[in-house]
Amino acid sequence: MIDWKRSYSAIWRVFRVDEFTWQDAELIGGIDSIQITRSCSGNAPMLESGNMTVTGGFERGYYRIVMHATQDVETERVDVATLLCESTKFTHNYGVDTPTVSCNSVLYPAYTQRILDGTYIPAGSDVAQYVAELLGDCLKAPVEVEGGFTITSFYWFEFGIRILEAAWEALDLGGYVMQVDGRGVVHIRPKPTAPALDLDGANITLLQPSVLTEFNTSNVPNRYIAKSDKTVAIAVNDNPESDISTVSRGYIYDKIDESPATVDNETLPEYAIRRLRELSTSVAETRNYTREYWPGVYPFDIIAGTLDSIGIDGDMRVINQTLKCDSGITVSEQAAREVDLWQ
Repeated sequence: MIDWKRSYSAIWRVFRVDEFTWQDAELIGGIDSIQITRSCSGNAPMLESGNMTVTGGFERGYYRIVMHATQDVETERVDVATLLCESTKFTHNYGVDTPTVSCNSVLYPAYTQRILDGTYIPAGSDVAQYVAELLGDCLKAPVEVEGGFTITSFYWFEFGIRILEAAWEALDLGGYVMQVDGRGVVHIRPKPTAPALDLDGANITLLQPSVLTEFNTSNVPNRYIAKSDKTVAIAVNDNPESDISTVSRGYIYDKIDESPATVDNETLPEYAIRRLRELSTSVAETRNYTREYWPGVYPFDIIAGTLDSIGIDGDMRVINQTLKCDSGITVSEQAAREVDLWQ
């Protein structure tokens, strides 16, 4: 096995993916450069994208980007990303075509397709399984579910929103997320809590020394108002020990929810408290840094930091990544330490 703390050499290969079996098909030649971007920012992230430059022709389809890493006498295959790719522009130079290939997430078909009128999640449904079936109707990529949660009332989707938006909206009800692995398999699971990577003294060689820290709490509410039919529940953070409370700020910052979806038989007041707590405990104190590649680290994953001297401290959740694919992989990463501002 490769020791990712040590140097290694890399050979890159790109395979067309068989849409029916989701296995490697033919090997594609002429790949000149590859870059991959991953992100869970925004309301309905597609989680990853990328671009390639290729010498020769290129056909639209699903492609798997593979690194063969060699260290000493060991060689290991790493499936880095599987993306939906098509050429968007060409450079013509002395009779040689060099297309620039834009790559979208395997979730892209769920972004382009819209929810029809009357679509809803029935009361008592397993929401994670419902989302898997919703995505399965429009994606070629496999969808796998880990765990599940139920809702106690109907949940209606707004007409015309993107299927991807509806999927994220539904998963957020139970604190679930999607992650896409290197083979392009979509995983529906609870938001990870166990570290995928330790940035500690043993792994300090993975990290480049410059770290940028940012912290902004201006958009965090301190009052949550949930309205269901004629019933209203209000949760307020008025604890003077909380930096964002109505007392500490001196003003109210409201969040209105006219489509509450209680889970696991909670009451409307319990729902309002839970949602305000969630919004108050997911405040991002971000770290921006560059590190060497470590397999199996994706947006939403936890990185455990114990390098206080350079600002990498506590559990941080990965938000954004840019993978530079060269003689190896270098990762420019943004991770957020979730500061608990709840009362």
